[in-house]
Amino acid sequence: VAVEEGADAAEPAEDAEPATGTAKRAPSKEIRIDQIRSLESWFNTATHRGGWRVALLYPAHALNVVSSNALLKVLEEPPPHTVFLLVADAPDRLLPTLVSRCRRLPLPAPDPDTALQWLRDQNVEPAREWLAAAGGAPLAALRLAQSSEAACPPWLTQLVGPLSKGQTPDVGTLAEALEKVAASEWIDTLQRLYTDLMLASAGAPARYFPALASAVAQVAARMNPAKVAEAARWLTRQRALATHPLNAKLFAHATLQRVVLSCLA
Repeated sequence: VAVEEGADAAEPAEDAEPATGTAKRAPSKEIRIDQIRSLESWFNTATHRGGWRVALLYPAHALNVVSSNALLKVLEEPPPHTVFLLVADAPDRLLPTLVSRCRRLPLPAPDPDTALQWLRDQNVEPAREWLAAAGGAPLAALRLAQSSEAACPPWLTQLVGPLSKGQTPDVGTLAEALEKVAASEWIDTLQRLYTDLMLASAGAPARYFPALASAVAQVAARMNPAKVAEAARWLTRQRALATHPLNAKLFAHATLQRVVLSCLA
């Protein structure tokens, strides 16, 4: 069971619409309960030569609440000779009771030099900026480079620039730009910005957006760290709403206002 990170998930075969000219259902971005239930017949099928089965769920944090609970019931009484492999780069988004029934195997990212060379071999430039924007994960950096126009989004530069001078950005114009971007994408970007702000306030180099390091340092010099930390926690809660059918422009506008207020002295 898998969905592609950063892209639409493939629907189960039974959900496909017949070629009648009618509109097709929008592909799901979550691992749904239908897909978990579809494994039941597979559980009851004998393996070749009595071997083991391996169920791979990737990315596991694409499980929604309903499908997570369905999987939890399976894990409480797992089928014999079956291993569930849940792969996630955001394990904090998994249901805690689900994680409690798993053995955690942290896998480190490649060292920066190896990752940078690999990205350059894939014709990704500037490799260092793309790798930083992806948090040091080369595969994520490659996907980001293939789907985005710049490692540092133009709207983020337009947000941080005025803030670095103690001015208020044009939130309305920025919200219009973000209306066309998936909420999960721009919220993740803002969370990375907050990380860079906190690092700058502690005198550490930027992790995600080195191109904005100077402007971020100026914002950090003016901001109240406690207010920024509180806003960062608030933004984490908003991340849970990213896939809800909200008014995209209003959601972006309200979030940006909160970000701006947290950064201004």
